[in-house]
Amino acid sequence: MCQCKTGYEGKHCETPTCNPPCLNGGTCLSPGRCHCQSGYQGKHCERALCHPACKHGGVCRRFNTSVCRPACMNGGRCVGPNTCLCSSGWTGHRCDQPLCYLQCRNGGLCVNPNVCACPRGFIGPDCGRRIRTHQVPRYWRRRFSYGNL
Repeated sequence: MCQCKTGYEGKHCETPTCNPPCLNGGTCLSPGRCHCQSGYQGKHCERALCHPACKHGGVCRRFNTSVCRPACMNGGRCVGPNTCLCSSGWTGHRCDQPLCYLQCRNGGLCVNPNVCACPRGFIGPDCGRRIRTHQVPRYWRRRFSYGNL
């Protein structure tokens, strides 16, 4: 099992992370470096580009037409064509994937922002603490327990 350096995650530390995350559908290329989708720029893809450009000092607030189908979820806002700006703790094209800043371990699943569902025999915020089945309270003896309990 690998212990990743800051800026990487995954089973083999193969996935770079950007904190704050890349916005508007941008992709994290290396720690802190985003590749922005067409129509966006900035260190975290936070600035929309208007085409044609705004004139006389106008500021582009969003990339032309904002229509997201299906709609953004979990408080996300539609900021460009099929591009959601997610609320803190959420990611994905529709803001439907929770983020756990402590990576869930031992087969745990991130089920809400910073909440891991731990497999039987593990507890803790990141499912990192192993416990014996006889130490688990009876009401927890299901497939998963929640790491923040």
